Formats: sequence, C-alpha cells, structure tokens
Amino acid sequence: MKQKILAAVLFLCLTLSVPCLTLSALPAAMAAPAAPTAQTPGGAREESRETNESDETDETDETDETDETDETGETGETDEAVEADEADEADETKDPAEPPRLPVLMYHHISKIPAKWNDYVVSLEEFRQDLEYLSTHGWHSVSVKTLLDWYDGRAELPEKPFMLTFDDGFESTLAYAEPLLEQYGFCGVVAVIGSVCEKFTRCDEHDPELSNLSWEDAAALAGRGVIEVQCHTWNMHALSPRRGCQPLRWESAPDYRARLTADLQRFLDQSAAHALPPLASIAYPYGAYGPDTNEIVRELGFRLAFTCDEHVNRLDRAETGLHLLGRFNRPHGADRRAFFAAWERPEAA
Repeated sequence: MKQKILAAVLFLCLTLSVPCLTLSALPAAMAAPAAPTAQTPGGAREESRETNESDETDETDETDETDETDETGETGETDEAVEADEADEADETKDPAEPPRLPVLMYHHISKIPAKWNDYVVSLEEFRQDLEYLSTHGWHSVSVKTLLDWYDGRAELPEKPFMLTFDDGFESTLAYAEPLLEQYGFCGVVAVIGSVCEKFTRCDEHDPELSNLSWEDAAALAGRGVIEVQCHTWNMHALSPRRGCQPLRWESAPDYRARLTADLQRFLDQSAAHALPPLASIAYPYGAYGPDTNEIVRELGFRLAFTCDEHVNRLDRAETGLHLLGRFNRPHGADRRAFFAAWERPEAA
C-alpha cells in the first residue's frame, strides 16, 4: 500500500514540475502533525493574542462606559458634589490658628465727569463694577462695629471679609456710593474732615461732583446704617508744613501731643454736637503719623486707625492690633481682576 502511495506522489511531483520531498523525508512528513502557527517570544499564539486584545478592548470599553456613567452623575457623584468635596478638603487644610486676613479698600471721590478721573477719583461705573466683582467672588464687607465685636470676642468674621472706606467725605459718597452699597448688600466707612464739614454746613452747597458732606449730611448717612462716619481729623488734612498727623521736625513731644489732642478733641466735640454716633476709628490723612500718634489716639478713645500702607491685614487681638490697618487705594483705570486678585496672594499680607 505504501508503495502505491509513493508512486502516486512521485507522479504528481513530476507532472506539476514542483520541488518534491526526498524519499527519505516522506515517511517523516507523512507521520508529522500539522505545522503550528507562528508563536510570540512568550510562547502565546498570535491568533490568541489578537483574541485576547479584542477581549481586553471590550472589557476596557465596558469599564469606560461605566466611568462615563459615573461622571454623568447617574451612578456617581455630580460635578457639584465633587466641587463641594474639594472645597471641604480645602477648608480642612486651613490652619485654625492662622489669624484672619482683612484687606481694606480705599476710595476718595466718585465722579461721572471723565476729566476728573485719576488715581483718587473713579467713575461711577467703575465703582459699580468693583462691587459686582466683590459680590460674585464671595467677599463680605464688615463695618467698624463688626470688627470691634470680633476683637472683643462677641462675634465671628464672615468668610473672605473686607472693609470698604471713603476718605475726605465727598458728597459723592452720599449720592453715588450709598445706593449702590445698599443694592449689593455691602457696608462702608467714610472718614470726614471736621473743618470741611463745618464749611459746607455753613454754605449749604449740595453737588455730588463738587461738594463735601455737611454735618447734617453726615448724621443722616450714619443714621441709615449703610455707611459709618468716622474721623479724618479736624484740620490736619494738609501736606505742609505738617504732613497729616506727623510731628513737625522742630516740635517737641509734649507740643505735638497737645496739638494733636486739641485737633481730635475738637472733632469729637463737634461730631457729638451734631448727633453723630460715638466714633471708634480714625483715618490718618495721607497715611502719615508719628511714633507717639497711636498712643495719643488710643487715649482719646479711637480703637482703630487706618493708614495708607498697602497690605492685607493679619488681625490679632493684641493691644495695638487694630491701630495700623493697611489699605489699598483704588485708582481709576486699574485692571480690576489683577487689583483684587492681589488680596489673596500670601505675600500681600
């Protein structure tokens, strides 16, 4: 039988003119199993690897679909929940012993007249947009009273507290600032110059672009509770010969004490005579003060003192903790986002 098969094979090879196996190899070839498919270096078949990869792809797709379902919130957390968790984690990382940070914003005059806009005069629209920015970014204004309640341990400060101050007592504070502050739920502090209030009480002029507050205006403003009225000295708002509340170079310490005390006492007497609430703070004109100034103002009952040093205040309950509060002057034309973002940088304090 084998001979017949060998003869048939030889016949086919000769007929088709193809190379043929040697006779000695034929029995081995006939006895050998089918040739295996090519193998990977690890020994797994290429076909099996393709099948496995396909299976793994299917499994990955199914996992991805599950993950996508989680992200949509059907079976997992919503974006809002994730953000809330991140906020909670951020709160947990806060050092409870870290002193509160308090930026203080300083305006002077608000005007609708472009020719007046400068480093100390902002437009009405700028002011409105400042309030909009602060409101939408979670800032909460605090009053002098609230700050003192915190200092005395009677109250807590809100998240992201700030103070909003106006120097010099322009009538634009009454005409333009107060309605917008009330609209946005903010409060403010205006520091008036006593001698200037006296002048406008006598002349009875009322122009928000030109006038300053009279004593009656100041008392009405304070009575409504949106803006507190505080002290900017009686008549030390000058650059020469004395710069603000600084002592003169040739002035003795006793003489300086007597002059500053007389000026501030006159302010206190006149403000009380015109039915203003008791005053607790002073804003130093031009931010200028001397080595003995804080001691003198404390003796007169002023518990806060504002300077013009631009830094975020780190509050503490030390005896002098509220007597050198820094403030940021808000100039016309400043980039709003950059201006307020600086408050949150660690080096701003």
